[in-house]
Amino acid sequence: MAHKLLAKKFIEESDTQELWPPLYNSSIFVQASGWNSYKYFKKYYYDNTPFPLLLVIDGNESIMYLPITQSRIKSKELFRLYWDNPRILQLRLVEFNKLAKRIDNIYFHLSYDYISKAKISKLLAIVKELIILTGNMSALPFFTLNLDANICRDVLEEKHDSDLLKIWADCTFANFYSFEKRREYFYFNTYLKETTYETVVEKCQYLFANYNKVYNLKEVEETFNSHYSTDRHQIKKLVESIRKEETSRNNKFNKWYQSLSFKERKLAKFIQISLYLRDFRKDYFAKMITTSYRIAERMFDQAGIPHDLILLYGVDELTRGQKALQKSAHLIRERKNGYCTLVHYDGRREESYSAAENKKFITNCYNKQQKQTGDTSQKLLMVRLVLRVKPGVLFES
Repeated sequence: MAHKLLAKKFIEESDTQELWPPLYNSSIFVQASGWNSYKYFKKYYYDNTPFPLLLVIDGNESIMYLPITQSRIKSKELFRLYWDNPRILQLRLVEFNKLAKRIDNIYFHLSYDYISKAKISKLLAIVKELIILTGNMSALPFFTLNLDANICRDVLEEKHDSDLLKIWADCTFANFYSFEKRREYFYFNTYLKETTYETVVEKCQYLFANYNKVYNLKEVEETFNSHYSTDRHQIKKLVESIRKEETSRNNKFNKWYQSLSFKERKLAKFIQISLYLRDFRKDYFAKMITTSYRIAERMFDQAGIPHDLILLYGVDELTRGQKALQKSAHLIRERKNGYCTLVHYDGRREESYSAAENKKFITNCYNKQQKQTGDTSQKLLMVRLVLRVKPGVLFES
């Protein structure tokens, strides 16, 4: 009997949910780690709509598919809970900051020097913790990904407060710097504080990490040298300029915020914290990816496997140890030619090397759905325009 396609299993588990537009440049390394599992989402939401993940690698093309419906459900759930009890969002922010602090501690402690000397068993324990941190950091702010005025309107109409949406546009101007501006600020500050440029480059490595590539130290150094000055006096002036701009923006926002009514402030606070969670998680995902990648580099070196194959090996697979990696060397190479993996909502993971068949099936399903529901990509584009910030790194190429 022929095995059922993973793409078909994915559609069946997703049930009638609308699919997210295909997400390209999505590597196995972290996307298949199980971050979409119920064990993480149940900590932060009552909703239990299935959330499977399908990843197809076909030659140089890698595509991830996810259902989008339950993210909208979670957005509405959280906003409704918040409107009844604002403390809920504050508690979530506190939890986010705890996760962020732990990720910082791991990233800045696990230098290349430390990793080269540590026992593999100790490093694998850290990788396991990073997987859990990734799951929690994915689930906690997940409600922010498709938050828009329509979702809030539905709840506010229930509460007879829909007139508050007149300030929506002003609320959605993020009162913080973008990832790109934070990247510059962190680099400048690190450059001024550290005594060696090698240390600066290593601490800033995460700034260029995404799910399709992690820059090595040489690439990071070359990028900085081509974009920024090394003149300390000029850098000090740039840092001071950034700080003044931040102060001015904060003052302007606070003046506007103080002019609002109690309920208007309530809406503004929800939107600002949501924008903060969605944007700042990019920093911490990048640090988790970079740290896991550094550990993988050592293990792949010991196994005699090229670094360009790391992203074809799941970070969850990394935890199986050095012997398992060595035995899997030929399979990792095969994945480059065609591979498909399905991560179920219960955390189980299935794999197949029938990439072409799975790709054809899921593409047909998505195109059929588009004809029935309209162009979802345009809907998502409008959401991103309304919120005026980029989507989080989790779904970026």
